[in-house]
Amino acid sequence: MPKPRKVVDGIALDPRENLEYYTKSAVASGEWTDAEIRREYSRLRDIAQKRLQTLARNEPNSYAYKKNAGAYPILKETGTEGAKALLPQLARFIAAKTGTVKGIQEQRAKSIQQLQEHGYDFIDKSNIRQFGEFMEAYRADKALQVVGSPTVVDLFGAAKERHMNIEEIKEQFAMWLQALPELQQVPPIPDRKKRNKETGKMEPVKASADDYQKAVNKLRKQSGKSPLRKQSAQTRMKAEQRKQSERKPPARRKKK
Repeated sequence: MPKPRKVVDGIALDPRENLEYYTKSAVASGEWTDAEIRREYSRLRDIAQKRLQTLARNEPNSYAYKKNAGAYPILKETGTEGAKALLPQLARFIAAKTGTVKGIQEQRAKSIQQLQEHGYDFIDKSNIRQFGEFMEAYRADKALQVVGSPTVVDLFGAAKERHMNIEEIKEQFAMWLQALPELQQVPPIPDRKKRNKETGKMEPVKASADDYQKAVNKLRKQSGKSPLRKQSAQTRMKAEQRKQSERKPPARRKKK
């Protein structure tokens, strides 16, 4: 027997249709009674658990699975106050198109198609998730950060912020993939102090991708691997010139 839902103006609420009723402010405003919150939390948790089991089998590396797996204890453990705090997040998971296997796969296919149309022909379904992680890492100036199925807007925005063209992105993405085994072993690098030239004060500076690259190369050296190095702008220019010279000139039309 299905669990009863909260009814407002004759409408039985569900986050897939009425997410505005599940926001933090709505839940905290007194629009929901404690009994309604407990009942709705349990109902949505049942849906979420079934969805998470499917994601675990088919998309275990997805953002939706990693963010929500184990996040929703049973009502007996969380209590009414815990259910109030978790209900908005639980509702967003139920409402999200990328919270299902089908939604994740559709978003991924759309992103791949759009990326390839814009010249990112090295991206396919085998590396789109890792490419999303890579671009988010560079946007945040970090070496490793897990995100969900990336949208094309996210990826293009990250490239623009980092002033990276497609060739640079392709090269650095390949290097990032090589570094993944070591990156996953590198603990977060703490902020360091650096003098601000304008104020003269020592200010905290977050670790950059270069700092993480040094840590990665240290681990690679310990295991007998060669260090990872970015190509210099001069090397890239020479490679591009060589590529241009190897291209065949267009065939001339014969005069009639």
